Amino acid sequence: MPRLSIALAAILWGTTGTAQALASTQAHPLAVGAIRLLIGAACLLGLAMFADRPGLLRPWPRRATLLAGLGVALYQVSFFAAVKTMGVAAGTVTAIGSAPVAAGILGFVLHRERPAWPWYPATALAVCGCALLTSSHAGEISWAGMPLALGAGFSYALYCAACKSILRDRRPETAMAGVFGIAAVLLAPLLGILDMTWLWELRSMAAMAHLGVAATALAYVLFSRGLTSTPVATAVTISLLEPLTATALGIFLLREPVSPGQLMGMGSILAGMMLLAAEGTVLPKTSSSPTLKTKYSNPGGRP
Repeated sequence: MPRLSIALAAILWGTTGTAQALASTQAHPLAVGAIRLLIGAACLLGLAMFADRPGLLRPWPRRATLLAGLGVALYQVSFFAAVKTMGVAAGTVTAIGSAPVAAGILGFVLHRERPAWPWYPATALAVCGCALLTSSHAGEISWAGMPLALGAGFSYALYCAACKSILRDRRPETAMAGVFGIAAVLLAPLLGILDMTWLWELRSMAAMAHLGVAATALAYVLFSRGLTSTPVATAVTISLLEPLTATALGIFLLREPVSPGQLMGMGSILAGMMLLAAEGTVLPKTSSSPTLKTKYSNPGGRP
């Protein structure tokens, strides 16, 4: 079930905030992001070498692979910069809310995907739900960070759209190994600039192990498995289960107070997911195209 696979990935992503909260307070968010990518890339590379070594050695679609890796790296940088500039609430809502819109545009431009009608109200409900989840923490918005937040949403959508091309002839773990290898190399210089002494604390090491193995390697393999046969726009909207999971964990594990707005937001996201379950398949723009017929008749292109 491709959409269930994406939903499970989003739930794993939703644990990242709790894991970071349990790590050292001295950890810089960019350092956390860079280490997370390095651990995840190493796990994915090992998995790909064990399960699909020929896939690693075949020529890669260079443009799609570079764009996907760049999208992952840029998301880490732009998202944390937006949150620092705009505040957690405004930065998160803007980044997450803009991602499905950008995914809908890129999915159509690059893959001729047209979401069925339930995607539109489902996405609206889910985005409004995300806004309600963070409404109780909202403060004065710094509009200077708006381009950064929009850039984060676009970067995430770019990663998803580019991965769709890579997944045509590679296993998900192999595709993710290449993409995250590039992203990890791009962010590795940060480790020589930022303070890393906090990493040697036991709780920080445990948190980073979870972030790298479960919330990155496992989560992105699950996500890519679902993405092979799910429209880009739909996949990104389903991933809005991430803030729902993060809020639930904050309430039940970290004992954070819950507001009526948050309860409404959780209900709105769940309603969007239920409506999205009714979405039909995406039809290519020109069904007579041999290329598109091949692509959609065998999603992922595995032998």
